[in-house]
Amino acid sequence: MVTAAQKAAIKDSWAGVDLQVAGNAFYNQLQANAPDAYAVFNLGSDSGKIAAQGLKVMTFIDGIVKGLDDMDGVKASIDTLGGRHTSYGAKKVHFGPAGPCLLAALAEVCGGKFTPAAKDGWTALYGLISDGICAHLS
Repeated sequence: MVTAAQKAAIKDSWAGVDLQVAGNAFYNQLQANAPDAYAVFNLGSDSGKIAAQGLKVMTFIDGIVKGLDDMDGVKASIDTLGGRHTSYGAKKVHFGPAGPCLLAALAEVCGGKFTPAAKDGWTALYGLISDGICAHLS
């Protein structure tokens, strides 16, 4: 569950974030700190593929952030994404290490807006996303 205060902190920290920069930061973190999860994406060192996949992920997250006031819609979007992840070769085991990578990337791109309250909110939101996707995976 993401509380009203967490939603506000997420929105405040996310305002003005460059989606491409955030996506690149996430995949840099993933490649460095969760190589098994990174390998699922078959990106190798191809900067074009990394940039495209990073933008895709952050566009999804941007939609989630914009929809935080409609949690049923957020959960439906996550459920749809979870269904697609079954064909990507993703496993539940990949989502634990990916969470800290996302938080580190957010700390990098949000700068001073990544307050302890924002980190708490993003942690809760990642838990919701991870649980929703993992419900589809083995």
